[in-house]
This record gives sequence, C-alpha cells and structure tokens, in this order.
Amino acid sequence: MFLSFAKSFPLMVEIVWYSEAEALREVHRISAALFRTSPRWRVASLSFRTEIDWSFLDPLHAKLPLLEDLSFDVNEGAWGTPIAMRPCNAFSVAPSLRSVCLQSNVGGLPRLEIPWHQITRLSTRLQNMVQLKSRALSVIASLGLPAN
Repeated sequence: MFLSFAKSFPLMVEIVWYSEAEALREVHRISAALFRTSPRWRVASLSFRTEIDWSFLDPLHAKLPLLEDLSFDVNEGAWGTPIAMRPCNAFSVAPSLRSVCLQSNVGGLPRLEIPWHQITRLSTRLQNMVQLKSRALSVIASLGLPAN
C-alpha cells in the first residue's frame, strides 16, 4: 500500500463500499490495514452503496484521536435491513471531531453515535425535509436542548 509514503503525517481517508459480494475478502483485508492507521486520520469520508453490517467499523472505536472532519454517505442498498438498522458507535470517541456531514439519498441514516456536544459544524444533504427534521431533532435531543 501507499500508506508508507505518508510516514507519520495525518491522513485523509476515503472509503467507498460498493458490494459485499464483490471481492469481500479483499475489501476486509484492505480495510483492516487502513483501520490500523486510524489514529492518524484527520479527515474521513465514508460512502456505502450496498447493505453493510456496521460492526465492520467497530475496529475504529476509540481509535480516532486526530479525526476533525467526518463525512458519512449512505446510498441505495445500504439501508433498510435489520443489519443496517443497528447503531454505529465507531465514532463515539473522537476527541478532535468538530465537523460532520451526513448524506443520504434513501429513507434514512444509521443511528450514528457521535460526540455531538463537541460538533461545531453540521452539514446535511438528505433526500427530503422529513429526514432533515428527524436528524435535527435527534441532534438537539442528544445535546439535551429543548426541541421547540
């Protein structure tokens, strides 16, 4: 991999998950190698285009000390199954996280456990206003603020 060229510098990482059927073993091998660098991630962009078991991201939990910017994009096929409905807590411990972008062109987003109290910038690109309202109310509730 080209990770050796980065030496010990912070990383910008983009992961696009297209298909579990498509080279699943290779995807897991590459992801495992990439996840080992997670303490150096400053920016992470994760896109899911197929059904995903969010436990795939569990190795990231509490291993993102430099992560400042997270983009999470869920597309058709990655949503609506019992596996996809599980919460994702991979980003719940990220002390430097300040910016989150949530995108979806389907009926919703997974329940992401994010340290909302430290977020200073939230960007959403959701399919419809119902999703936006739902996400905003979820963030407001997680901050302990009144929703009216």
